[in-house]
Amino acid sequence: VGSGLENHTKYGELIYAHNGNDLLVNLFIPSRLDWKEKGVTVTQNTKFPFEEKTELVIKTDKAKEFVLRIRCPKWAGGTAVDVAINGKPYKTDIDGDNYVSIVRKWKNGDKVDILLPMKTYMEQLPDKSDFYTFLHGPIVLGAKTDTEDMTGLFADASRGGHVAHGKYIPLQEMPMIVAQPEATISQLKAVAGKPLTFTAGNVLRSNKYKNIELVPFFSIHDSRYAVYFQQTTPEKYEEMQKQIAEAEAEGLKLAAQTLDQINPGEQQPESDHFFKSEGSNTGIHQDRRWRDAKGWFSYRMNTKGNKEAVLRIDYYGGDKGRNFDILADDKVIATVVLDGSKGNEFYWVDYAIPQEILNNAADGFITIKFMAKEGSVAGGIYGVRLLKK
Repeated sequence: VGSGLENHTKYGELIYAHNGNDLLVNLFIPSRLDWKEKGVTVTQNTKFPFEEKTELVIKTDKAKEFVLRIRCPKWAGGTAVDVAINGKPYKTDIDGDNYVSIVRKWKNGDKVDILLPMKTYMEQLPDKSDFYTFLHGPIVLGAKTDTEDMTGLFADASRGGHVAHGKYIPLQEMPMIVAQPEATISQLKAVAGKPLTFTAGNVLRSNKYKNIELVPFFSIHDSRYAVYFQQTTPEKYEEMQKQIAEAEAEGLKLAAQTLDQINPGEQQPESDHFFKSEGSNTGIHQDRRWRDAKGWFSYRMNTKGNKEAVLRIDYYGGDKGRNFDILADDKVIATVVLDGSKGNEFYWVDYAIPQEILNNAADGFITIKFMAKEGSVAGGIYGVRLLKK
């Protein structure tokens, strides 16, 4: 998962913080804090998230007064957490910053026990589409599917080696939530003897995978998995399966025909294709990224040695007054005029690449360039795909 790895190096920055006489406990991670200004050491003992509690042990050479502020996470109910000091319950109130405060003259060996109830819940994708993920406390849950056809799913050291090239599994085989969202959580049951493991009964349904379990996403290795689950009702399930199968068949057919592709405006695909530009811009329209230029922009694409290929470009029908050339290895293969005549829809156009260019492609790569006519704009371009003829 690429740059997500760097997050783990930053936890230590945020477990504790201080503001004057206040000591803030933000994260529940086994750790030891040396608060040198106060001559205080705080040790946090916990097996979180495999237990719903943490313990703070105070070490000090003499009694010292300071405010211990403990974060009350949203995933714990958004209310004041239960606290005990040296085994005795301590009444707390949550403040506007979602912390509880303990004002006390702390003595050497004082222990603070904090209960962190972890509720199970669902979150919908931000775009409000009908996809949800399951969480238990702050832990994202996923479902292992199987380990078939794993070849090509492990990264190597090559450029672009992080991109999965394994076999596609049809989307209609993936587990789906077959219930109203509000009725789903009540069907989740904890599995005895398996920490942080849940079954979902018949609300998480698949024609292929049976006895599906939800487990912490961080624990899934060397397996295919699902994290986001599409939601439908029992009445619509079979029809949706049919629609997904039809769309999937078209998608797999296109994937089999595709030699190379780029999503313009997305950092990683553009970097992988040696993006260059002059006077170029990017943005999002109707949830799709685009790129255009008052000058030009280009990508290097892999023909995989094919001597007959087609360049497919995605456009938006409402773009108008835009005139530009498309070049392959600096030879014009098409002149494009966007006049807005296709209205509020996306469409694609195929352009044949001359065989001479493909025959002379160095190492099987060609450079595709979009160059604006004088006083005009090249694009917007919403998709670039190189296809077998």
